Amino acid sequence: MVNTCRRSRALIVGAAVLLLLGFFGQGRVLGSTTAVDLIAWTAESYPAVSGFGPGVWTVAPDGLSVFQSVNGQPTLFHSDFNAFNTMVEGKIRVETTGDDDFIGFALGFEPGDSSNPLADYLLIDWKQGNQGFDFGSPSCTPRSTAPRGLAVSRVSGVPTADEFWGHTNFDSPACSDLSNGLTELARGTNLGSTGWTDFREYAFRFEFNSTSLKVFVDDILEIDIAGSFSDGRLAFYNFSQSHVRYSGFEVASLVDDVPPRCEVIGVNIAHAAPPTNLLVEVEDAGSGLDAINGLVVSNATVNIPAFSVGTNAVIQVVADKIDESKRSRVEIQAIDVAGNSSTCDPVLATLTRDSRTLPLTGIPSKERYPTISPNGPVRSLVMANVNGR
Repeated sequence: MVNTCRRSRALIVGAAVLLLLGFFGQGRVLGSTTAVDLIAWTAESYPAVSGFGPGVWTVAPDGLSVFQSVNGQPTLFHSDFNAFNTMVEGKIRVETTGDDDFIGFALGFEPGDSSNPLADYLLIDWKQGNQGFDFGSPSCTPRSTAPRGLAVSRVSGVPTADEFWGHTNFDSPACSDLSNGLTELARGTNLGSTGWTDFREYAFRFEFNSTSLKVFVDDILEIDIAGSFSDGRLAFYNFSQSHVRYSGFEVASLVDDVPPRCEVIGVNIAHAAPPTNLLVEVEDAGSGLDAINGLVVSNATVNIPAFSVGTNAVIQVVADKIDESKRSRVEIQAIDVAGNSSTCDPVLATLTRDSRTLPLTGIPSKERYPTISPNGPVRSLVMANVNGR
């Protein structure tokens, strides 16, 4: 659902009249949670290298857990649903003390990506200990070192085992050029250099859409990245690690039907006057901001700072008056990634002792609550009549 919102209050600050239309958004709606049936999922492994075979994924009879038992080449167990605009949560546990390699997940994985030269997905993997290794033939890329800790990488094409291992992209035209490999995007805030613990169960939660990925471990946000991502399946992932159990996974849809917050903060806050200036804050806590537009700009200059699409940060927009003797109007539109929009529509005019009255036209009928704040000593009564009220 795409919503457009214009809510209003009128504000008189100092010797200026501001008419504000804005909205305070909350960000998202969480749909009903459904238990994930792993019986419908599919196993897929990358081509084997010497001593490393495909994974073996055994689903419990009730479909609520799966156990991967082989110390082998990168292997995935992918869902029957796409991951965009979902929240997925569940548990992972390594049930052995005999190894210290990669466990994790993939998002945006498509069936067949293990042999797809156009594959493009995100890999969230976690290594228990630092370790260098050369996988040898048929992997023709050089030795790499796997770093301890939790990270997210972008997978392109069909990487070699050495590239998966070291989160790297070797330029080896004979077997793996730069179109095939891994690019590490971020490491965990707290677990980026900390390995997982044997026989300890960890709760993971993912929130994923076209511009944002958030990864929580035990309810702590570890990874939060923005970008342009591909839709695809959720997958469980192991590399050179056996005895890994995934259990209790649930999925819920994330629907953003709340417009961004667009709020006039006040006059002459951004910097000292002159010129008279107006500070507007724009924010979207759901899918994130897509665009901020100056729809109407009259007798003002508007500074909209650059930002990354999908950001949930507060963006401060500053409008500076050009001619102090004339009124100004700035109409700012905020649009989020889900297509919801809201509008701030302030009118800035100067009321002086000499002008006595200040008629303003074109004000929406719902504007009726002015707030008056002096810009200096006030020795006269100021009255505001908005749309006859």
